[in-house]
Amino acid sequence: MKKIKVQVLDPKSFEPFGVVISTDNFEPDRVPGAFDWYGELADFNDIDHATFNLMTVYPREVKIEKFECHVKTREAVIPLGGKGVIIPLSPPGEVTEDSIAAFYVPGNKAVVFHPGTWHYVPFTFEDSANFITAYRRDTSKDDVQYAEPPYPMEIEI
Repeated sequence: MKKIKVQVLDPKSFEPFGVVISTDNFEPDRVPGAFDWYGELADFNDIDHATFNLMTVYPREVKIEKFECHVKTREAVIPLGGKGVIIPLSPPGEVTEDSIAAFYVPGNKAVVFHPGTWHYVPFTFEDSANFITAYRRDTSKDDVQYAEPPYPMEIEI
């Protein structure tokens, strides 16, 4: 069984899969003592109607046995409560042994997948982790494709 090493989330290494939403390297509009505002860190200009979904994941065996993708929309994964998640991914196109990666998305960042990026339910080593997914309305009804990796794979921390 091949092991996929979890990568530290970095905008450059994540580029084939999507964009990282982070306040790193941005100056906020600020009202001292009241708020910092970081506007327009990611763009969903191709979505007319978005849905926001909440998911809780629990510790489970860290095997990659399945992927899904959505070709009509981007998808955001936004961790909540400061708990991060590990997401297995493959860029748009065919899922191959060499195309599969895994990223740790810390609880203070988020990611937006390019349309067609292969992914599946994130993993956690916490007691549980909550996150929001956001994508085009009706995606789960009319825009889900599935693929399997060439053989089962494990994620290595």
